[in-house]
Amino acid sequence: MKHFIILLTLLFTHAIVFAQSREVRMLPWDDENSLGGTRTSTTIPSVEYDNESINIFYSSSIDFLQVVIRDEDGNIIYNNVVAFVPPSLTLALSDAVDENKYSIELIYGGIHLIGYF
Repeated sequence: MKHFIILLTLLFTHAIVFAQSREVRMLPWDDENSLGGTRTSTTIPSVEYDNESINIFYSSSIDFLQVVIRDEDGNIIYNNVVAFVPPSLTLALSDAVDENKYSIELIYGGIHLIGYF
């Protein structure tokens, strides 16, 4: 019985963490820095966030993935080039984030995506 209660507690806690995760809609960013660039039929990474971290998911390796996070004033608060290894990459956020106050850009292999969270 004790193990059953512990298992239920862990499952409930795990479910709460995933329930609070929100998806970031990623859109193409064209050369003139406007949304609606050329659409591609290839898959693109998916991004989710909660108040503590950003998770990037993709099925393929990316040797040079540039991740740029900006605040609502356009100030860069994170800019790094990483080697992405599937299935995911997690970036810890230093502060709790307010919804719709930040943007994330993913740049790799001639593709430039942007999303807001």
